[in-house]
Amino acid sequence: MRRGLLKWDPAELPLAALEARVARLRAAMHGAGLDAFIIYTNIVRPSAVCWLTGFTPYWSESLLLVPRGGRLMFATAMTNRVADWIRSTNPVSEVTSTPKPGALRGELLARDASVKRVGV
Repeated sequence: MRRGLLKWDPAELPLAALEARVARLRAAMHGAGLDAFIIYTNIVRPSAVCWLTGFTPYWSESLLLVPRGGRLMFATAMTNRVADWIRSTNPVSEVTSTPKPGALRGELLARDASVKRVGV
């Protein structure tokens, strides 16, 4: 790793560990009859998103959407200026910068007819 550049290091946190964490959450979602799960994060509540993605989401409000399958979806109020850095530290999520992360994910869920129950 170059000095001064913060990014995900698979030697410190293997992708398999992150995938296992997501799989455990999805198993719990299945058991509870949930089609998706949303995790809110902000400057004082970063731990749940960090646990699942390896990225510590500070500075701004963000949401992590965990669908039944596929990649996680991270929406943040941080600017596009830092989106590439977020992607480099978050190997399991799609990353979207938007001034209204909740509205963006809410619209996505509303359009998906297969989503009936969402946990928060």
